Amino acid sequence: MTAKRLKVGVFTGTRAEYGLLHPIVKGMQQAEDFEPALYVSGSHLDPRYGGTLSEIHEDGLPIALQLPLEETGSNLAGETGVLCQRLGAFFAEPENRPDCVLLLGDRYETLAVAVAAFLSNIPIAHLHGGDVVRGGMLDDPIRHAITKLAHLHFPATRASAERILKMGEEPWRVVVTGAPALDNIRTVERLERSFFAERYRLDPEKPWILFTQHPITTEPELAGAQARQTLSAIASLGDVVQVMVTYPNHDPGSQDIIAVIEQEFAHLPQFRVEKSLGRVKYLNFLRHATVVVGNSSSGLLETAHFQVPCLNVGERQKGRERGGNVVDVTQNPEAIAQALRKILFDADFRMRLQQAEHPFGDGNCTERVLEVLRKTTFDHRLLRKQLTY
Repeated sequence: MTAKRLKVGVFTGTRAEYGLLHPIVKGMQQAEDFEPALYVSGSHLDPRYGGTLSEIHEDGLPIALQLPLEETGSNLAGETGVLCQRLGAFFAEPENRPDCVLLLGDRYETLAVAVAAFLSNIPIAHLHGGDVVRGGMLDDPIRHAITKLAHLHFPATRASAERILKMGEEPWRVVVTGAPALDNIRTVERLERSFFAERYRLDPEKPWILFTQHPITTEPELAGAQARQTLSAIASLGDVVQVMVTYPNHDPGSQDIIAVIEQEFAHLPQFRVEKSLGRVKYLNFLRHATVVVGNSSSGLLETAHFQVPCLNVGERQKGRERGGNVVDVTQNPEAIAQALRKILFDADFRMRLQQAEHPFGDGNCTERVLEVLRKTTFDHRLLRKQLTY
């Protein structure tokens, strides 16, 4: 008699989140004892941000539910409510009910899924809990709220695990897995520098800059001006560099960033603009980049493994753990340009950044997550949390 497969619902609303979850979902798909089911929403279904649903289809991963939003990123409270309501109705049907839901991170859409699962008595496993960002974002409150709703915790670092324990979570529920971003790097198809040089007409002899800047969700009205400051600093270097620009997340303020990109910088000969490079091309371009600039979390996570310097701009990632390859700079064009020149043209400084260590694990997060899920009994006892404070 064939053993029952563990049905795991996995939510993704952004390209970045999907990239982190991909190796785990792929690992479930390839295992005989798991049945992954993706719930897809947000920018994946919005052509303004690249319509990255096609990438999920190309990867051959099973989509159980699509949750389009009418105005992606414009009304966070309304969208959260819509997602929670629709998922609650979905989970109420016995054939749709998973054994558990696997969530990652700190986005508002993810909180909606956590609330719907929690109130439906569906166990929640949470990746990247316990992280801290003190840069004026909604991330910390949302992430910690998901932690308090979750039943299994997969923090990326020991410091994040300690924060979860301080929240009163039982130690047996907390397993340090490392960051799934490193699993992606270990397994992704390799594309050579010549591929990008030919496809995007880039000079392979010049330094390559990868730029992504997102809005700070507590000050979306400043997003366009902040992106202009960073891009102006990059542009001031002239054509001695080549610049790949990707679009921001679908948060309030993102359309202002996109307008600045398209209207003021896309025409410059050293700039190339893509709504989304997709998981494979993004990771490979990062591999070949001379420096990553902006405020994306990938600048802190993936760059560390590739030993690529990251110039982290502004307050968005303030307080988050990072490797020694990250240089922090204020949201000021002169300071950004000065830091960029030092990274690009000071060979000794660049060497120190490339040799720095990081705290994010060894690229075996998938194996650790699947091992814990295999050993867990998903019943009412898992749902009964005994807080330790």
